[in-house]
Amino acid sequence: DPSRLSYPELQVVSVGEACPPSLAEAWSSYCRFMNAYGPTEYTVYSHLYEVKEGVADRATVPIGTPIFNTHTYILDSSGNPVGIGIPGELYLTGPGIARGYLNRHLLTQERFVPNHFFLSE
Repeated sequence: DPSRLSYPELQVVSVGEACPPSLAEAWSSYCRFMNAYGPTEYTVYSHLYEVKEGVADRATVPIGTPIFNTHTYILDSSGNPVGIGIPGELYLTGPGIARGYLNRHLLTQERFVPNHFFLSE
């Protein structure tokens, strides 16, 4: 129960499963609370959001912004960027991303696609 705690220096990061907005807001009133997001193919997490007040009424807690040296793209089924508010698939790149699946060459080719937006990688 976070209401019994008071740790001004405590920082808590929720990662792995979606954190309920009401729980995120409750914790954020007692400590610095961060919501982290990242697929298994990224080392630990790729995005971070510091929860302030006002998330309890939301359907979900935002995934936040990419961490240092990570780039995020939301693309349509043809691999083109979508506009704000348009559904698409999330693509990530950066040093934290795996280089492929162990002993799964065909799946690696399918899922780990070249980044045509950031040419220095």
